[in-house]
Amino acid sequence: MLGRISATSRLRNIHSCLRTCAGARVGAHRRNHHQQQQLGSGQQRRTLIQPSFDYKHIRDNAQALLENAQNRNVGDARPHRVGELYDEFRRLTTLINEKRSELNSLSKELGNLARSQSKRRKGEAKDADLPTASNSGLDQSGLLAAMANLRENAGVVKATIQALDAQLGVVETRLRYEASKLPNITHPDTPIGDESRARTVKTVGTLHTIDKIPLDPSD
Repeated sequence: MLGRISATSRLRNIHSCLRTCAGARVGAHRRNHHQQQQLGSGQQRRTLIQPSFDYKHIRDNAQALLENAQNRNVGDARPHRVGELYDEFRRLTTLINEKRSELNSLSKELGNLARSQSKRRKGEAKDADLPTASNSGLDQSGLLAAMANLRENAGVVKATIQALDAQLGVVETRLRYEASKLPNITHPDTPIGDESRARTVKTVGTLHTIDKIPLDPSD
């Protein structure tokens, strides 16, 4: 009887170990699958490195770059358009920075009013540096109205920043596209025109002359 119970216990232990190992394998497979999905999604989000252009140089030398493009038969190059887009890009960037500074000021002022309201409720001593009800002339209802007004203004500024960011993205895309069409600067010694304008700069070695053109490799 004892022998049978021991055998049964051993079988149960074996089955328990098998279930544990199978569960571990399933868990490892799920983790690997999840990691592969994350890797795949990361590879899909990965983009190519964007080229870097000297937009200021293009704007300041637009006419020279246009003549260079015409000499190289690049008809769709528009360096003057690059200069216009670059000025628009700078204007939008400056405006966005100004709006962000305005938003930071509104957030700071709103935080000061919120701390003033909290101190007023708790009955603590009011800090003279904060715009409290005593030094701002606002009662409790005035504080709430001022905070609501600040929140509304902050929402308007935030929406303006989002709209300007969208415009900036469009301008930047067009700016890169137009700049990418400009060809490289041609060396000053390069002849301009067809092959008739070419000249021999240097000859290395001796040119071989052939009196008779071979008809096949065995000749």
